[in-house]
Amino acid sequence: MGFGVLFTGLGVYGAAQVGVLRALEEAGRPPDVLAGVETGAWVAGLYACLQDAGRVRDALARACDMGRRLADADRRSAAGMIRGERLAALLDEQTGRCALGNVPLALAIPALALPTRKVLVFASRTPADGGDLVWTRQASLALAIRAALAIPLLVRPAMWMGVPLLGCAGVGAAAQALTRLGAQRVLVVHAYRQRPRAPYGPLDIAALAAHGPEPSAPLPPAWQAVSPRLPADVHPGSLGAFSLCVQAGYEAALEALPRCTRAWGQAQGRVLPFQRRY
Repeated sequence: MGFGVLFTGLGVYGAAQVGVLRALEEAGRPPDVLAGVETGAWVAGLYACLQDAGRVRDALARACDMGRRLADADRRSAAGMIRGERLAALLDEQTGRCALGNVPLALAIPALALPTRKVLVFASRTPADGGDLVWTRQASLALAIRAALAIPLLVRPAMWMGVPLLGCAGVGAAAQALTRLGAQRVLVVHAYRQRPRAPYGPLDIAALAAHGPEPSAPLPPAWQAVSPRLPADVHPGSLGAFSLCVQAGYEAALEALPRCTRAWGQAQGRVLPFQRRY
C-alpha cells in the first residue's frame, strides 16, 4: 500500500494538516493510507472520503465559521461538557453518512473504549493481523470522527454499541494501525504547540490537561516527521486563525518534501517523484 500520513493535533491546529495535504497533492503524492487522532482524525477521515484537500479545507473552514454555534454545552451537568449532537450532525453532513466500509482510501481512527480502556480502531478495512488492537468497520465514518473528537473534560464520550468512547487512544495506537494497514513510508504531522499564551479558553485548558510533549520516540527508518511552525499567539480555540494554520502546514510540508524524497528514495534504491504541480 505504500505511503501513509499520521495526523496529530487539536482544535484549529488541525488546519495545518490541510496545508500538508495540499502540498502532497501538488507534489503528485497523495497518501494511500491515513490515520489520525483528535482533530487529525477529522482531517484524515474527510480526506479518505473526499480525496480532495480543497474540499476538506472548505468543510473545516465552515466548522470554524460556526464557532460557538457548533457547541451544545450541557448546562444541567456540573462538568458543562459539550453534548456533541450538533457536531455529530455536521459530521453526518460532511461525510454524506458514508459507512466506513465504503471509504475509498485505507483509514484508521483509534479511540479508547471505556471502562475497559482497550483501543478500538475504526477502519475502512481490517488487516489480516490486527495485533493487540480491536478493529471494526461496523460504524459510520462520522461516528469514528466523533469518537476521536471526544476530548476528556470537554466533549461527552461518543457511544458505539453501548460502549462509551474517548478520543485519547494516543499517537502510538494510530502508528501501529498504520503499520498493520501496510503503510511502509509514513509522514507524521505533529501540529501542537506546548503552551499557548494566556488567556486560555476551555479548549486550551483541555489540551494542556490531556496532552504531554510532542512525541519524541525515534521514528522507524522509513518514517519522516514534520512539525508546522504555528504562530505563538494561536491557541487550539483560535478559530479565526484557520487560514494561518493552513498556510503554516503547507510551508512546512514544502520544506520537508525534499528531505522525505531523499530518505525514501534511499530506502527504495531510487528517488521518488516529488515534483510540484502548477
